[in-house]
Amino acid sequence: NTQPSSTSTSIFSGQSSFSTASAPSKPTPKQDTAVAKDAEDDKVEKVETKLADDEELLHEVRAKVMWFKKQDGDGSWASKGTGQLLLLKQKGGNLRWLLMRTETTGRVTYNCPLFASLKVTVDSKSKAVSFVAVSYTEDKTGNLVAENDGKPSLFRIRVKTPEFAEALGKALEDAIPSA
Repeated sequence: NTQPSSTSTSIFSGQSSFSTASAPSKPTPKQDTAVAKDAEDDKVEKVETKLADDEELLHEVRAKVMWFKKQDGDGSWASKGTGQLLLLKQKGGNLRWLLMRTETTGRVTYNCPLFASLKVTVDSKSKAVSFVAVSYTEDKTGNLVAENDGKPSLFRIRVKTPEFAEALGKALEDAIPSA
């Protein structure tokens, strides 16, 4: 089953379209926990990547984006959701950014420009990549707004395997624009 595609605009370029397709059925109770977890991950409708004419896909991976939310001197990790994380580049330009839509709603929950001084840390054991940056999200009306009052936040992007974390870290390092 294919649903109609929806269109949204990233903060840097023209329109990007994404459509969803149905996924496999739920695992049987006889499957072991690891297989059941993998099948559960796969049953969520996938967001099909369609790029605007001025966008180039540099890397793509299913990920969960977390950010460290500070409140009254304390802080805790908060989820921005799980979905296809795209590393995009503007064709003919120097702009690069990460974009993620949630798998459940297709809403942009993470839109993060990359900048020359970005420091990426890969933690293969935790299957994660971390860095400090400013991000943008879609409000209820579909407009992109800066999060955390436009102040940088600590982000942690979790992926399925240590190899995926290493590949994402390398792709980010390679994509960081020169000063």
